[in-house]
Amino acid sequence: MHLAGPSGAYDAAAAVSAAMAIGIDPCVAIRALDGATPAFGRLEEVRLRGRRVVLALAKNPASLTESGAIAAGEQPDGVLLGLSDEPADGRDVSWIWDVDFDRLSAVPWIGFTGTRAADLALRFKYSARPAAGPWPVVATEPLVDRALEAMLVRVPRGGTLIVLATYTALLGIRKSLHRRGVAPAIPT
Repeated sequence: MHLAGPSGAYDAAAAVSAAMAIGIDPCVAIRALDGATPAFGRLEEVRLRGRRVVLALAKNPASLTESGAIAAGEQPDGVLLGLSDEPADGRDVSWIWDVDFDRLSAVPWIGFTGTRAADLALRFKYSARPAAGPWPVVATEPLVDRALEAMLVRVPRGGTLIVLATYTALLGIRKSLHRRGVAPAIPT
């Protein structure tokens, strides 16, 4: 399976359990998961100009903290955080103050995008980064295309950029990747 992190393991276990509940042999259910790939924003991966770009949807403090932990474990060359406050995201973004960003302290480059990119920048201004100095912020850019490009130029060929974003910010990044020919269109 190509599903990372505890959430991928939970999803796989739930699928096998559901199959068993309706009488499917567990070995058959497990084999059926072979080759399963993530859905939109569930640690979905694309390749762009020789770089790996991983997309993770963050809807609340728990999902952003968990995605941040997975991102840190990947030892990425950069992390682009996206925060928007469109109706699909929810207008209140104060929940970002409940996220533990300390796990990202070793990431070489950080960027912010979305309609509330400045809120993320402020949150990081007040986030501790023990003994490492100020956060290495590349961009605080509301326009996702520009923020994505600013991050990509910092990530070396063969490197990894992880995108952690709310729904509409991530949707904008995914559309940008589609326009660049590296991600399929999202079904509407």
